[in-house]
Amino acid sequence: MAYHPAQHDQMSDGDFLGFTTVPLEEANVVGDEEVTLIGFKHKETFVFQGHALIAAIEGSFSVADFLMAAHPAWLSLHPCFGPSAYSLPVIQAIDYTIPDPADLRAPFSSPRVQNVPLKTSKLGKKVQRLAKKLAGKGTYDAILAVVDFSWAGFDAVHPIAAEFQVFEPRDKDKRAALAGAPQVTAHPLVPVPRVYPILHPSPQAMTVFAPASWQSAFQALFLAFSAFKHVDVPNLAFYPTAMAIGAKGHGKSTLNRMLVNVLLSTFSQVAFLDMDPGQAEFTEPGVLGLTVVDFPVLGPGYLYRPARPLLAEQFLGAVTPQACPDIYLQHVRTLVAAYRAYAAEAWAKERRVVPLVVNTLGWVRGFGLELLKEAMAEVAPTHVLHLVGAADRDQIPVHELLEPWLSVATAAAEASVSASASDGEVASLSSAPTEDGGEDEDTMVIVDEDQDDDHVEESTTSPPAAAVAPFVPQVIDVASITMSLRPRLNASDLRIFAQSVALCSRTPSLDVPRRAWLDPTPLTSPKYPTYAIPLSKLVVATPYHKIATPDLLYALNGSLVGLGVVTDSAIASPARAGFQHVPFMPDHHYVGFGIVRAIGGGGNGAERDVYVLTSVDAARLDHVDLLIRGDMDVSNWLVTWGLPFVSATKPPGPYLTYAQGEGVGAVATRLRRGMARKVHA
Repeated sequence: MAYHPAQHDQMSDGDFLGFTTVPLEEANVVGDEEVTLIGFKHKETFVFQGHALIAAIEGSFSVADFLMAAHPAWLSLHPCFGPSAYSLPVIQAIDYTIPDPADLRAPFSSPRVQNVPLKTSKLGKKVQRLAKKLAGKGTYDAILAVVDFSWAGFDAVHPIAAEFQVFEPRDKDKRAALAGAPQVTAHPLVPVPRVYPILHPSPQAMTVFAPASWQSAFQALFLAFSAFKHVDVPNLAFYPTAMAIGAKGHGKSTLNRMLVNVLLSTFSQVAFLDMDPGQAEFTEPGVLGLTVVDFPVLGPGYLYRPARPLLAEQFLGAVTPQACPDIYLQHVRTLVAAYRAYAAEAWAKERRVVPLVVNTLGWVRGFGLELLKEAMAEVAPTHVLHLVGAADRDQIPVHELLEPWLSVATAAAEASVSASASDGEVASLSSAPTEDGGEDEDTMVIVDEDQDDDHVEESTTSPPAAAVAPFVPQVIDVASITMSLRPRLNASDLRIFAQSVALCSRTPSLDVPRRAWLDPTPLTSPKYPTYAIPLSKLVVATPYHKIATPDLLYALNGSLVGLGVVTDSAIASPARAGFQHVPFMPDHHYVGFGIVRAIGGGGNGAERDVYVLTSVDAARLDHVDLLIRGDMDVSNWLVTWGLPFVSATKPPGPYLTYAQGEGVGAVATRLRRGMARKVHA
């Protein structure tokens, strides 16, 4: 698809309320609770809170910089999420027409996108009938289908989401809407469940605008990354990689999400590396992960967790690497190696380029800057997107981050020139004129070792090669975004919600619809047995706290742990008489995370078991022989899930130990007393 980001209008200086909101009237809306069609004129927008499947029936739409165009034979249903704690996706009709595809295959082959044939499926036939009915009411430039997505099982997190008011309007907003105030509420013409159109300013309508510098950066990266597809070499020495850096709250997550959507217009897959354990995009908090994205990301990435194609992940067990920098960097190395192996295989077998987008920490001062420098050296990005804030304290000394490349490139250039002068060979580092007639020191010449000098190819981007001179990452300064409204929930609150989604992402049971993303029954429900792992087969790692072995079981009970399979050859298999306790993070294969509910048994010679609440299926748990006690708090919102709310004045849950004067049990569990004020704010 010959598409460039600059070909459509995107969000300008101001929030979505500056655009023309599509009117929801009898003349341009038809449908029912299963599917509703809305007719648009060019540049009209539609914003909603909740979650639904959306598809283009006629014309084209832009959603978070993803081009969603109508297909003549297929109805491609894209999951779209609008939780109130995040910037809501803006669906805008755009003036863009793609040529008819040569075949009738669905435009997206990802299993995350439901491709429904228009002419033969029940839903497709219904959509066609509704489209004809809408055409009888008037002429529209684009038609959007909003399809029921309530079956996905997100009601499973309702006990928590109801308090957070993430997917539904707050009660006071509903009351204000009934009184005629311009608030978010359900619309009678759009009866699709869990869809609450926002047609007027609302405290829950948190939006962002994409500055012009973002669009320019997307255009540059689109062209530079596309150039990799036209290089004819047997092996790639490096791959197109974009790393966004910036202080906390500058919009790195939104930028990365939009960039992934832009790249998906020309690449079938985009790899995403989560290096921020506190605000990860696709993994649960405290985990670094590598995800292969083959679907547009229309909302927070972790909401796609039940259907994501995760390539690799590493358990850090903390929301910041401050106390574990060595473990953090080792995990980064492991994930980068996994990406390069995957990208190399894709290129060798299919000549397919898989670009990488990297999500970094917002900790960019002091020791955080040193960590960023080390991580950047491991990733070796071809492009760096530097989000520049208004305050001087928000600026990152980019020259310090580039110092390793600059010194190596200078030394290599001098050595290359010297060798060329003595042996008469062609230098592998060259300068090429820029648009203004100068020279670009970062421009390289591709040299394939299997080719002669007549096949040297120049590139004005940072292209791949089997052998190429050292390069310097290209830095692109982009403006930090401005929130039209600040979120009511902080990062800690959102981590709790992300963990709840992860704990729901379990293999559906027999009485749960197979197409459901989440199991609607809380893990703490008596319906589900807690997994029991024999203590004698376990290695228990405590890399963050010095815990005496006799006190280990007290500290382990009620804590959040990582589950893994030990691959460290230095650790022998534990004897049946007991378990092993190691004060470091052993090499392992990460399986998932869970909460230790209890440690029982052991009487009359019986073997003791560790009871774990987890979303990992039993087949994978059979191989687990490692528990990693992290440095993360366990919130009562999670451990009392499915039980009556527990406060300091009520009896505790059956497996909780509250903070006391003694160090007994997992005393890190804490009450979120301020949440009540946020709910009623």
